[in-house]
Amino acid sequence: MDVNEEVVREVRVGATRKKLIYQLKDENGAAINITGFTIRLQGKSADLPAVEIDQAGTIIDAPNGKVQWKPSTLVTSTNLLDAQKRTALFDLTVKITDLTPESDFIDPEDNVLLRFLQDPLIP
Repeated sequence: MDVNEEVVREVRVGATRKKLIYQLKDENGAAINITGFTIRLQGKSADLPAVEIDQAGTIIDAPNGKVQWKPSTLVTSTNLLDAQKRTALFDLTVKITDLTPESDFIDPEDNVLLRFLQDPLIP
């Protein structure tokens, strides 16, 4: 399975307008029908080792394999402040669980690197 859309590479913590939208496709490039599936975004950061991301996505177009997440709900200013960091880079993967319930992950080369940046007004 493969994520074929460009992903937001940097997200300002606290920004609520941005969405991460993915379209899941099979090895032949056809959209995967994800009706009834559970799709999760999972990963860690060497910059914030105490913070793990494991969040269910919202399926926005199941027949065409589209799912989204709001990055603003993944990492908080408190996470960055507690670690005395201005930025944190996360290596994220997508976990797919179907109706059987069998699970799979996107190919590692399709993992997403997402950098969270501190709100500029927070010291």
